[in-house]
This record gives sequence, C-alpha cells and structure tokens, in this order.
Amino acid sequence: MRVFAFCILSGFTLYLFIHTALVAFFEAHFVGGVIISLMVAGIVCSLFVEARRLRTSKISYSKYSKQILAFASVVSGGILTYLISAFLEVGPVVAAGLIGILGALFVKDLEIPVYCGAFVGMVCCTLFSVQMTIAASIIAGLLFVVSEGVLEGFGGRLGTIAFIGTTITVLSSPAVFVPDDLLQRELLLTAVLYSAVAAGLTFCLSVKKGHGPVMASGSIGLAGGIALPAIHEAHGTTFAAVVICASFVGMSSYKRLKSSLHSALAGTVAGLVFCFSTHIATGSGGKLGTIAFGAVLGLYGIERILRRFIVRE
Repeated sequence: MRVFAFCILSGFTLYLFIHTALVAFFEAHFVGGVIISLMVAGIVCSLFVEARRLRTSKISYSKYSKQILAFASVVSGGILTYLISAFLEVGPVVAAGLIGILGALFVKDLEIPVYCGAFVGMVCCTLFSVQMTIAASIIAGLLFVVSEGVLEGFGGRLGTIAFIGTTITVLSSPAVFVPDDLLQRELLLTAVLYSAVAAGLTFCLSVKKGHGPVMASGSIGLAGGIALPAIHEAHGTTFAAVVICASFVGMSSYKRLKSSLHSALAGTVAGLVFCFSTHIATGSGGKLGTIAFGAVLGLYGIERILRRFIVRE
C-alpha cells in the first residue's frame, strides 16, 4: 500500500506543477515557467531518491487502534473546519489555522491527522456540500493511514493528501472546478514576499523555537487570515491564502530544510507557483499544501543535483 500512496502523492504533485509550468510559459510569465520547470526536475530527482529509500525501508504500520484514531481525526478535522468556515463565515484560512492551534493545544498526539483534515475542510463552500466534504475527508483519512512513512518530513505532504481526497470527490460528482483568473502581475512580487517571510517564520517557530509544525503553521495562518484582509481590502484574502500556503513549507523537518533562510527560499518558489496556478482546481482543499509540497521536494532535489555536480568537479 505504501507504493500506491507514493505513486498517487507523486502523481498529483507532478500534475499540478507541470500544469502550472505550462500556464506560466504560454499565458503568464516565461521566466516563471523556467523556474517552475526547474522545480519539476527537482521533484523528479527527489522522488527517485525517496523511492529507493522506500524500497529498502523496514518501517511497519502503526497498530490498528492508532490507525483508527488517526482516520477519525482526519475526518473530524475536515468536518469541523468546513463548518467553522461555512457557518461562522470566517473563511477557510482562519478556520484551518484555528483548528491547527486547537489540535496542537488539546490533542497533541493527534494534531497531525487533525490538521490534515483541516486542509480538506478548506474547500470552497459553494462547490462542496457537507456530504462532499465528509466523503473527501474519508478518502483523505484512508490515504493518511496507508501513506504512513511515505515522503515524510516534506512540508505540504498533509495538504497533498487532502488535495487528493477533494479532487477525487469532485471528479466523482456532478460538481466541476470553475477556473479563477490568474493573479495580476502587479501583485506577484507582494505575494512572493509574503510567501517567503511566512515560510521562514513558520520554520523558525517550528524547529528553532520548538513549537512544532502544527502550532507554527496554524499560528502563522491564523495571523495572516485575520490581519491581511484588514491591511489589503481588495486582495487580502488572496494574500492570506499565500501566507498559509507558505506556512506549510515551514512545516518541513530539519532533515529536509536546514534553516529559516532555506525555508524562505522554498517559500519563494511556493509563492510563485501559487500566482500561476490560481485557475487550476480552484476551490479544492489541500491545493495550497500540494504547492508547498512540490516546492520543498523541488528545492531538495535541485540541491542534490547541484551537490552531485560539485562532487564530480
């Protein structure tokens, strides 16, 4: 089952990044397309390395009782986030950040699956009904369980699991994704700057300050979700989405990213991809996490490629 999980996580991530690179090349920004294409090469390299590790891995699955708790936590996190976002009308960013913080405070042992579920609940409430959100949460919960030990430590992995659940749900229903407009060029620099800062801050809070990835991401996401709509009246919700997307980059382990600056660099890539992918799978939960996942995988792979060339020289 781990091979299946590896393939589906890899496939969805590559699809999003290749699609975004093509959009950047032909519709938006040639240089952006080149950068994202380089990230695709880095993702492929990282996946090749991780596939070899997976093949020789001796990691066993957790006990059934823990798997059931994890599954239930994903489903609960998805439903609660959706309800808070839709019925309290606070929006998906604030709802997910709040659920992440509450999970880190009160269910420490289950904060990871709860936060994974929160990404499912970030769906567009006009696209997803409660029933569809439950279905997506169940799919994500099952994938969370079977993907234990697969591609761990890369920020955005939980979001990618959520993205798979929400996308499969939409494809299995009469609902369709409605493409959004590409982000205006004059907003690109601001979005990328917010993304770099948020990724660096999240990594600092998580690894350097020891607060852990869920509390760090939830706090940055919640702060951005509250402050940025007030600062930027017209585009505040967009910038808030950029910030929580970048916070998923900062959830990476020290094994994958070595410093806040390193995380900020991956955050820069994530911000760029965000700007050129606004019309792809619009309204799906977990897409922002998939952007973060690909950015970290891409940077990790590019570094390995460069290191190999340097060693040869």
